[in-house]
Amino acid sequence: MAWKSFSFVLPFFLLAAVTGCLKNDMSYPDVKPAITAIRFEGQVGDAVIDNATRTVTVDIYETVDLSSVKLLEISSNYDSIISFGAGVVQNASETYMDLRNPVVVTVSVYESFEWTIIARQEIVRYFKIRNQVGSEDINNEEKMVVVKVAESNPLSEIEVLEAKLGMEGSVIAPDFREVHDFTDLVYFDVSYEETSEKWGVRVLPWEVGLGISSVNAWAFSADVTGSVSGNAAETVFEYKKASDESWTRFEGDVSVDGINVSATIAGLQDDTDYVVRMVSGEEHSAEFDFHTEAAVQLPNSSYDAWFQNSKGAWFPRASEDAETWWDTANMGANTLGPVNPTTPEDDFLAVAGEGKRAARLETKSVLGVMAAGNLYSGRYKGTEGLSALLEFGVPFESRPIGLRGYYSYEPAVINKVDEPYEDLMGRTDMCQIYIMLTAWDKPFDVNSTKRQYIDMDDPDILAFRELVTDKSTNGEWVEFFIHLDDEAWRDKARKATHIVVISCASRYGNYFTGGVGSLLYVDEFELVYDESTVPRDGSVVIVDKDYVNSNADIGDRE
Repeated sequence: MAWKSFSFVLPFFLLAAVTGCLKNDMSYPDVKPAITAIRFEGQVGDAVIDNATRTVTVDIYETVDLSSVKLLEISSNYDSIISFGAGVVQNASETYMDLRNPVVVTVSVYESFEWTIIARQEIVRYFKIRNQVGSEDINNEEKMVVVKVAESNPLSEIEVLEAKLGMEGSVIAPDFREVHDFTDLVYFDVSYEETSEKWGVRVLPWEVGLGISSVNAWAFSADVTGSVSGNAAETVFEYKKASDESWTRFEGDVSVDGINVSATIAGLQDDTDYVVRMVSGEEHSAEFDFHTEAAVQLPNSSYDAWFQNSKGAWFPRASEDAETWWDTANMGANTLGPVNPTTPEDDFLAVAGEGKRAARLETKSVLGVMAAGNLYSGRYKGTEGLSALLEFGVPFESRPIGLRGYYSYEPAVINKVDEPYEDLMGRTDMCQIYIMLTAWDKPFDVNSTKRQYIDMDDPDILAFRELVTDKSTNGEWVEFFIHLDDEAWRDKARKATHIVVISCASRYGNYFTGGVGSLLYVDEFELVYDESTVPRDGSVVIVDKDYVNSNADIGDRE
């Protein structure tokens, strides 16, 4: 059984015929066929491809059964043939690999080379106790955990806050919440389905001094944590710009949890060097340096700059040579003629003025195929089959707390559907605007034909929130604020590498589902770094944890 580099499965008899003809008794070009891309269901991040050792290493979510992992894509160079052997099962158009052990595949064109696919499955483990000092030391091979606790906390009165020592869903016995005496080594049985392991936990007393342990700096604020051995209630934070001489005492709320003290220092300047310290009585901790993030905006987020190429396709940038921050799928729709689902708007504007424009996104039918007007941070890469190949996300290292802007929407009735949304036929269409911050290594490649979309369970998605509505704005502009509040954030500790901002006239357009004629206007998008700048008087639609999107009843089918 084999795969062509464009992910087409060749019939077995054709593969046999081709393989039988590939004899190395002629002078063929000196080419070395290689795997260039691979993707599995449940894969974390991108595969690591080593041409020197002919190995492919992939990380798989810990809950995925390695004995049967679905292969979503595999590609090679030179239009070569990929043949599978042991450890691979193909059912109709689906391919599954047993990745409990390395899987060997053969890549052939004029010559054949064996490649080895190796899976790694890292299990997240932790053991947290009150008054813990530093991070716990976890030895996976010896199945041993060592945790340090403030020496003022008796080892017979340990409170375990949370623990996970096995696969997601594993059970720890006895219940760690009921175990308090750690004067000696304590053993726990960790079971998952039919497997069981014994883990040992040792708690060591540790001397605690006054000190800052971490600073998570945002654009205009910083989350500061520290520890103190004495009276934490009398401990305060002081901060200053690195260039200043005098200190400012933080007068806001300070959270005290045993020896741990934390606070959010607001009112800072963006892109600035600061220093913070802790003060307890006459004692001062060591100073901790940090730098606030820059409160930067995405270029052309007002959607004023556009140009049209010689083929009639519109692009949301000033010229063909301008750096691409925003793009559309217009090039895909323009394959056979000038059909632009996304165009500039000169008359209907949220903010009027010289040189001002907005973006007009309309869902259209191109040769009978639905094409939803869209606008996204990223770039168009090409067309495959009936779908555009899109690259979602642009490099971005700051962390805004929301997206503000204007939209106007007139939905049509959904008259184009595809699986798994056939039941939406006849329902009112919905538009979508969303913001996503990620810690990806590179932008995400979208391919609708292969149903290759962003996995919303990806642990590298740091924050996400969307506005989805089927309500007409009756020809008026509506100002909105999509708030990345605490529930929208999945990981505040990590720094962002990419940002994805998307607007679409049909929420399920990537599944070729929507209403032809649905019309969405967007204008004057702005990344928000200070929540206090957003009015809460009803003039702005606030999309937060309490906002109910129009697709809430549809459920996650992706």
